[in-house]
Amino acid sequence: MEHIEVIVKIIEAEQAAQKVADDALAQKQNLASSLTEKKQNLHDQFVERAKRRVELVRQQDQEEAEENLAQLEKQMVTSREQLQRSYQENASTWTEALFSYVTQSSVEGE
Repeated sequence: MEHIEVIVKIIEAEQAAQKVADDALAQKQNLASSLTEKKQNLHDQFVERAKRRVELVRQQDQEEAEENLAQLEKQMVTSREQLQRSYQENASTWTEALFSYVTQSSVEGE
């Protein structure tokens, strides 16, 4: 009976060792799967953060462009008003000067 008991113990030890090996393999596979999932999550978070930053920069650029446009439009209105005032104040003088220049050039050209 001794030999049979030894063989049974060897088989039990082999089965226990196989279970340990199977458990270790399962843990390794779970760890690999977990790491892949964590890696994907980190990638997704990075991409999402990058998208938010790009959107923030886009919004800031849009706001800056709108502010610049508003400032340019204001300057254009001011320049137009100044030009209109200058025209109203000097139209007669400019017309007379132009008329005088043209008529003198015509007289000299004859």
